[in-house]
Amino acid sequence: MKVVESNQESPIIKAKNYFLSFIVSADKSITDRFPYKRVLDDGTLVTKNNTYQAYLKVKTTDLTSISEDGFMRLVNKLTYLNRVFLDDFKIVSLTYPTETIEQGMYWKRRIAQAKRELFNNEHAHLDTYLKWNLKLAYDNLSRVDFVSTLPELTFSIVVYGKTRKELKNNVEVIRQAGGKELNLRVQTQEEVTNIVKKLLNMNSPL
Repeated sequence: MKVVESNQESPIIKAKNYFLSFIVSADKSITDRFPYKRVLDDGTLVTKNNTYQAYLKVKTTDLTSISEDGFMRLVNKLTYLNRVFLDDFKIVSLTYPTETIEQGMYWKRRIAQAKRELFNNEHAHLDTYLKWNLKLAYDNLSRVDFVSTLPELTFSIVVYGKTRKELKNNVEVIRQAGGKELNLRVQTQEEVTNIVKKLLNMNSPL
């Protein structure tokens, strides 16, 4: 009896290979998988498909203390922006550690100054004021230290362009539509780089 070997794959093997094609991808370098090429000096992000993106930071607003009229102006301005700006855009929300180094250094200098004034004071009637001034500086430093433990929530609007000219035009249109209520600011090269790092690795600190 002669057995003829078949080169055709069985239906089971075909099905297995089909499903594996969705799971096991072909070997690619890390640069092939990375969706962006570089960030230009002006903050423009270049994608691997040679399209362009710009990140615009939304003005930080304390919604817990804003008036009802102020809140409605923000809502109306965002609604107006969506009506006027017809191209695609994306809103990115990230949490950062609150930066308070400069404020902390300021109040430490005030504390040192208040101590010197109290130590060198030769007028008894000024003691109460100078002690109050020193306590005020300590209280403000404590507030700064507390604020440094709170996360800061920031929002960025991402706009797109097939060319740099198209991107520039979209940036101008959306900034005008945002007005002073949103106060959209084009983010710097360093800021955009940090955002991209965070988006690609959400567990990384900034």
